[in-house]
Amino acid sequence: MIENKKSYRMEKIFPLINTALLSAALVLFLNSYFLLKQPDLLILILAAGGSLLLNLLFRNRTNPFAYCIVGGILAGTLLISYLFKYNILTGFYKVYRWCLSYDGTDESYHRAYALVTILVLQFGACIMFFLTDRIKHSKVLAAIFLPSLLILLTVWEIPVPKLTILVILCYSLTVLSKVRGKKYSRTNTIAGSAQAAMYLVPFCLFIAIFAVSMPSHPEPIKWQGFKNLVKRLDRQGTIWMTKLEYLFDRTGLEFGLRYSGYSEDNGELGGGLETDQTTTLFIKTKKQSTAKGYLIGAVSDTYTGRKWEKSTGEDGFTKPDYIYDFYELLSFFTKVKEAGIDTDNLVQKRNFTIEYNDLKTRSLFYPLKTLNIHFIKKPNYQDTLQGAILFDKAKGIGTKYEVEYYELNLESNTLKLLLKEAENYDSISNRKAFAEALDKESKKVFYHDFSKSGIHIDQMEEELKRRALGIKEQYTQLPKELPDRVYLLAKELTKESKSDYDRLRAIESYLNTLTYTTNIAKTPKGKDFVDYFLFEQQEGYCTYFATAMGVLARCAGIPTRYVEGFVVDYESMMDKDTYEVISSNAHAWIEAYIDGVGWIPFEPTPPFTSGRYAQWKDKIDPYAYTEVSSHQAEVEDMSVSYQDMVEGVKESVTNDTKSLGRKNHVPAIFGITAVILFLTVSLFFVYYRILMNRYNQKFKKASGNEKLFILFHELLRCLGKDGYRLLADETLTAFSERIGERFCYDTIIFSVVAEIFMKVRYGNYVASESQLNLITSFLTQYKKDLIKKRGKVKMFFDRFLYLHVNQ
Repeated sequence: MIENKKSYRMEKIFPLINTALLSAALVLFLNSYFLLKQPDLLILILAAGGSLLLNLLFRNRTNPFAYCIVGGILAGTLLISYLFKYNILTGFYKVYRWCLSYDGTDESYHRAYALVTILVLQFGACIMFFLTDRIKHSKVLAAIFLPSLLILLTVWEIPVPKLTILVILCYSLTVLSKVRGKKYSRTNTIAGSAQAAMYLVPFCLFIAIFAVSMPSHPEPIKWQGFKNLVKRLDRQGTIWMTKLEYLFDRTGLEFGLRYSGYSEDNGELGGGLETDQTTTLFIKTKKQSTAKGYLIGAVSDTYTGRKWEKSTGEDGFTKPDYIYDFYELLSFFTKVKEAGIDTDNLVQKRNFTIEYNDLKTRSLFYPLKTLNIHFIKKPNYQDTLQGAILFDKAKGIGTKYEVEYYELNLESNTLKLLLKEAENYDSISNRKAFAEALDKESKKVFYHDFSKSGIHIDQMEEELKRRALGIKEQYTQLPKELPDRVYLLAKELTKESKSDYDRLRAIESYLNTLTYTTNIAKTPKGKDFVDYFLFEQQEGYCTYFATAMGVLARCAGIPTRYVEGFVVDYESMMDKDTYEVISSNAHAWIEAYIDGVGWIPFEPTPPFTSGRYAQWKDKIDPYAYTEVSSHQAEVEDMSVSYQDMVEGVKESVTNDTKSLGRKNHVPAIFGITAVILFLTVSLFFVYYRILMNRYNQKFKKASGNEKLFILFHELLRCLGKDGYRLLADETLTAFSERIGERFCYDTIIFSVVAEIFMKVRYGNYVASESQLNLITSFLTQYKKDLIKKRGKVKMFFDRFLYLHVNQ
C-alpha cells in the first residue's frame, strides 16, 4: 500500500517536471538567441513556478475556489493598473513593437521590455507544454524529436545554450527511463513506472551534464527564418492590437508632429526631437514622381507667438476647400492657355493608394491639388476651416483609400514665370469662350470633364473671389507682440522682389542657409518662437523653418498656412509600386496663397529642399482622356469596422455579469482578491528588501573607485529620468556644460562630480573618502528633489527595477 502511494505521488509529479523542463529549455534558447539578457536562474525559477501553478489549478479544476483565485489575480492586476493609471494593453503593445524592432544592439535594448517578454514567453511555454503533456504518446515523441532537433540546429550552425541542451537531454532521458520503467513494472511487480524512473533521474542528469561539457560551436548564427516569420506576422499582429485598442478607446486626435516623435509639450513649438521608425502608412502608386510626395495631415492658420492654432467658425462654402483649390488652379491654367502660353509639362495627374498601418488618427491624409478621394465603403468625414480633412472618429490599420491629385512641376522655369506674373492672368473677357476653353483645358491637361461637375462658371468664379478675400484676411494675421525686428528682416529680404512669388523664394532661400538640427532646447519662456529662432538660435528642424517662413511671409503681406503631414520617400520601397512611410517621415512645411492660382507649397527646411524641387523630364507621355468614375474598382475595402465587435463584447460582458450575479460569489471574490493582493505586495516588498541587502553588501565590499562608479552610474540614471540623458555622441564635459548649474547642493554642482569621475576613470587616481561622501551627499539630495518632482511611487518602482536588473 505504501509503495502504491509513492508510485501515485511520483506519477503526479512527472507532468510538473516535464512542463518545467520543456518550457525552461525553450525560453533559455530564445533568451540566448534574441539577446534578451535575462538571468538563466530567473528563467528556471519562472519555469518551475509556472508549472507548479498550472499543476495546482489543474488538480483543483473542479474546485470553484481555484477559479476565484484566478479571478482575484486578474482583478488585482486591473486594480493596480487603474490606481497607477497605466494602460496594460498599451504597455504590452509597446513591448510587442520593441520585440519587432530590437536588433540585438545595446542602443536598442530595453531591460524592462526584455523582462516582460521573458515573462510572457515563459507563461505561454508553460501553458503549451502543460497541455501537450496530456496528449497520449506526446512525451515519447518529444523525447525523440528534441534531441534530433538539436542535431539539426548544429547542422544549420544555429547556436544553442548549453543549459538548454542540458535540460533537453535530462528531459529525454527521464521520459525514456519512465517508458522503460513501465515495462519493468509489468514484468516485475515491485514499483510503478514513475517510481522506477525516479531512481534513474540522477543518472540521467549526470549523463546530460557530461554531454553538455563537450565543446560546442562558438560562433552565433542569426536565425533568419524565424525572424522572417515574425515579420510576416507583424501586420496581422498589428491589426489585432489595433482592434483591441478600439475596444477600450474610440477617440482619436487630429494628426500632429507631437504624435510622431516630436516633443511639443501642450502644443508649443520646438524642443528636442526623438526619431521613431514605426511604419505608419503604405503608399502605392504606379507613376512615381522625381520629387518626393507630400501628404497633408493637419493645417493651422493662427500663430500665437509660441504655437500654431486653428481658428473656428463657418466659411459658408458648399464644397471642401481642396475642391476650390483645384478649380482655382484649373481656372488659372485656362487663362494662361487662352493667353497663348504652352502649359505642357507643368502639371501631371497622379494617384496614391493610401493605407494606414501603425497609426490611429482622425486625419485623412491627401496631397495638395487633390480632386477625388475614393473609398469602396465611404466613411463619414468633413474638411476643417483651414483645409484639413477629418474622419468622424479615429481610423487606424486597415483604412484604405485612393486619391487623385495633380502635381505641379515646381522647378519648371515656365511655371516660375507664370507664378511671378499671376496677377496678369486674372481677367475674363468672354465668359462663354472661357467656359469652352475651361472644359477643353480640363480634359487635355487635367483629364477631367468639367462639364459633368455640376458647377457653373459664374458661381465658381464668385465663390473663388469670396474665398480669396477670406484667405487674405485670416491668413495674414500676426500677434501684436511680434518683435519689430522680424518685420524689418522680412522687409530686408524682400526689398528687391517685385512679386509675391519672388518674395517667397527670397525668404525661402534665406532660411535654407540656416542650420538644421534635431538636438535643440525649447524656446525660453517669454520669448517669441520665430524671433528667438531667427536672431538667437538660428538652428532647428522643420517646425522652426516652416513657422519662420510663414511668419516672415505674413510680415510681407502674403497669406500663408502651416501644414503638418508626411513626406513620401520613393527610395523606401516595400514591394512593387508600394512605399513605406515611417513616423520619422513626419514633416512640417508652409503653403502660400497666390491670388488666382491657389495654395502653392514651399520648402524652407534645408535637407528637404532638393526633394521638393526636383526637375522633371522635358516631356511626359500624356494620358488619354477617360471619364473619371466616382467609384474605383481597384481599391479594396480595407476599412476596419469594429462597431459589431464592440457590441459583441458588450453582450459578452453583460452575460458574464448576469452569470456571476446568479452564483453570488461577489463577496468571496473581493475577499480572496484582497488576500491575494496582500500576499503579492508582501512578497514584493520582501524581494525588494533582498535586493537592497544585496546591493548594500556589494557596495560595502567594493573598493573606493568601484563605489565611485556605482554612485555615478546611479546619478546618470536619475538624471535620465529627469530628462537629462547623456547622448551617444556627447562627451561628459559637454553633458556637464549642458546641465550647468541647474542642480546645486551645498555649493556643489554636477560638473564637480563629473570632474572627480573623469579623474578616476581616465587617470591614475584613487577616489578619497571625502570625495565619495561629497558624491553621496549630492546624489541623496538630488533624489529628494526628484521624489518631489516625480512622486514617491514612480521613484520606488524605478529603484526596484534598477536593483533587479543590476543584480
